[in-house]
Amino acid sequence: MVDWFDITYTWSVNNTTYTSSGTYTSVNGCHTEILDLTITPSTSNTSVESACDSYTWSVNNTTYTSSGTYTSVNGCHTEILDLTITPSTSNTSVESACDSYTWSVNNTTYTSSGTYTSVNGCHTEILDLTITPSTSNTSVESACDSYTWSVNNTTYTSSGTYTSVNGCHTEILDLTITPSTSNTSVESACDSYTWSVNNTTYTSSGTYTSVNGCHTEILDLTITPSTSNTTVASGCDNYTWSVNNMMYTQSGTYTSVNGCITEILNLTINPLPLVTASDVSACAGNSVNLIGSPAGGNFSVANPYSGPSTTYTYTYTDGNGCTNTSAPANIYMTAAPPVTGINMSNVGGNSATVNWNGIPGLVWYEIRYRAVGAGSWTGGGTQAAPTTFKNIIGLTAGTQYEIEVRGFCGNPNFPGPWSSTTIFTTSNACVAPMNLNAINVTGTTATLTWTAVPTTNYYQVRYRTAAGPGAWVNGTASGAATSKNYTGLALNTEYEWQIRAICNPSPFSTGPWSALASFTTLASKPSVEEIALENNITVYPNPATSVVMVDVTTEAAQQTVVKLYDLSGRLVKQMQAQHESGAHTMTISLSELSNGMYTVQVICNDVLKHTSKISKQD
Repeated sequence: MVDWFDITYTWSVNNTTYTSSGTYTSVNGCHTEILDLTITPSTSNTSVESACDSYTWSVNNTTYTSSGTYTSVNGCHTEILDLTITPSTSNTSVESACDSYTWSVNNTTYTSSGTYTSVNGCHTEILDLTITPSTSNTSVESACDSYTWSVNNTTYTSSGTYTSVNGCHTEILDLTITPSTSNTSVESACDSYTWSVNNTTYTSSGTYTSVNGCHTEILDLTITPSTSNTTVASGCDNYTWSVNNMMYTQSGTYTSVNGCITEILNLTINPLPLVTASDVSACAGNSVNLIGSPAGGNFSVANPYSGPSTTYTYTYTDGNGCTNTSAPANIYMTAAPPVTGINMSNVGGNSATVNWNGIPGLVWYEIRYRAVGAGSWTGGGTQAAPTTFKNIIGLTAGTQYEIEVRGFCGNPNFPGPWSSTTIFTTSNACVAPMNLNAINVTGTTATLTWTAVPTTNYYQVRYRTAAGPGAWVNGTASGAATSKNYTGLALNTEYEWQIRAICNPSPFSTGPWSALASFTTLASKPSVEEIALENNITVYPNPATSVVMVDVTTEAAQQTVVKLYDLSGRLVKQMQAQHESGAHTMTISLSELSNGMYTVQVICNDVLKHTSKISKQD
């Protein structure tokens, strides 16, 4: 602040006070004092200052250490200092924080360690700050019922997320608490017990545990040592075991388990002997020998027997002590007793054999037959005793016949009664084989093939030179065969051949000769390799049950195909393989095929090399 004042000057010469500039004189005697006076108006300025501890005034460069009013005059100007001196104070705060710190003194946030100040007047606040980066660690734990955390030694009983802070480090616990459960199994076993819970085998009684997580399985186990007893027994036809009151009809080893005690039955079942007694007959006044089988038994009536007609039984005990008695049989004692036991055998397409039981005292038998439904009988001839069969020929294939037999006691005028009627049917006519073919024809060999005829016992095969023609060369082939190999033929020659089937029962069903077929041999002989390949094919076993084996030996690489046909000619199985040179075996399953006859064909490199028949049986 500048203040203006009225300025005056008092001149000591004349003690006069002047208030304005000018030149003034004062004469004293001869001396004149001259006053050249400049009056300047006075000014002033006041500064109000405050400072801490000391203050240096720039006006006069003077440092003051105490409060007060100080002046400095320069000419007509006066500077006035209104000074307040305040002693300085300070306060230091030592702090530490994680990641950042906001200082309440100045509301500033710091993120790094250091010393920071904030001045307010003569007071200074000092912050000695340590910043530590935050860290954390998460532990994932699971426990049953409760968990004591080693970080803070606190026990928790429920699942959750828990934290524990130590300085700038935070430990986090991700905790799963599962209530404990348990299950007790009470078991008993003989000798040992394998616990499915832990797959452990125990051999002694006890209580065992297996812990899986918070679940405990408890096994209360009783082990009892096993004991056994063996009984050796035998029976006739059957045996009832008192241990289990069961009846057994077959030999074997049987067991009955009661707890840890095993009863073993080593059982032999002896079948009752098959005991039969046969009807017998004789002319009145004669005796008749009774017939019982097996020999060595006892008859219920005297043997030989000469009484009236009656029935009898036959009792026999075998070497195992098993006794059986036959069904009752008849004893016929008449003037001419009826013939019994009529049965047919060798029934073919056009012939059959009639059989009967012999009767003591008879001298001959007479036979008659007719087609069922025919009005009159056809005489089948007579047969002298003691022969008890007669071949009937000239029958019609596929026809049902009835046949009877009667006997004579010696007087042809008094024959016995005709027997009961027996019905039989002749088999269908035996047909001629078809599909005649010649394969693997060389200069001197050929394989003749045909389609199988069902129920064939064997085949008659014949061939001759076509030119002339030559004389027949006869041969045979088995009923299972569908081919026949011939060797020793002439080079470059035409042959004709035919075949007929002799069907079962042989020889009572002979079929007609087939139509003629022909083939021509080559102009040169086959190579050794061709002969080896042709002859090294074997099909077995025959009959077969579940599989049939085909052995093939080849001198060079080839494709081998095996085909199975049923009797209707339908392809039912096929198997093929690529073979290198050497011996090979092909196995064909028959398990899905029904029982019966099948034709096997072996084809090598698209050439039929082998044909045969097999029988499939259980």
